[in-house]
Amino acid sequence: MTLVAGLSGHGGLVVFADSQETVQGYTKKSVEKIDFWTGGKDKLAFVAAGAGSAIHIDKLTQMLGATVSRSTRANEDMNSIFEAMESIVSLYFKEHIFGRALSDKPDLELIIALQPEGSRAQWFHVADGVICYVPAMFKSIGIGCHLADFLLDKLQDFGQHESELLAVATYVLKEVKTNIDGCGLNSTIWLLRTDGTREYFGQDDVAELEAMMNGFNNIVRVAFDAAFDITVHRSSPQNLPAELETIHDCYKLWYESLKERRDAAFRSNYDYEHRLRGT
Repeated sequence: MTLVAGLSGHGGLVVFADSQETVQGYTKKSVEKIDFWTGGKDKLAFVAAGAGSAIHIDKLTQMLGATVSRSTRANEDMNSIFEAMESIVSLYFKEHIFGRALSDKPDLELIIALQPEGSRAQWFHVADGVICYVPAMFKSIGIGCHLADFLLDKLQDFGQHESELLAVATYVLKEVKTNIDGCGLNSTIWLLRTDGTREYFGQDDVAELEAMMNGFNNIVRVAFDAAFDITVHRSSPQNLPAELETIHDCYKLWYESLKERRDAAFRSNYDYEHRLRGT
């Protein structure tokens, strides 16, 4: 049981997931559900996450990753890589999923993103033995998909900058983890920017942002009361702009501090590697 989702906008693509895995119906543990690696001449990024049977998710993801790796080493184009993945998916479902009794048939869905260095990511959905391009701005799979789809449909906007994409991903994850049994623990987000760069955000990065979302939910409640409570005791809508501005300013400060911490960590690592090399 899980939530895996993707959202595309002007700033790029975010792929995000919770980390809760339920073992044998009663034991919960935190696992990394999003696989990521880069390789090949063009430093192609491969991002994959699944919902359903953990064994089959891991096995199919490894096979697809190996296929993409071989294709990139052979300098094949994206169409050839897609055709290779298509063959793997079809064969895997025929050998391991189809033909089994309905009661014994494992669930298996994947969201996959491929991004050549310096280019916009392309992303795909795997289900029922078929891999296809995602035509919409968002896609979610797993037990939390219905609530996620409901929220993403209201929050999507192709003009969204990377900071908005990150905020939407965090908000959707928080709401799904809070309200859907079987989803929980940590949040994981991969941002694949339009310029081809990539960045990882874990629970430590977004914990403060999740706390801000409580204030946002309160504004939604106050706005509803202000709009529809026509009694003399209704709350005044005059404070809403100020409350929105407060959250906006807090988020701006958080995002800028996050970028500063990331830049500092990059410079520290860069200096350390150069000291090792004696340069």
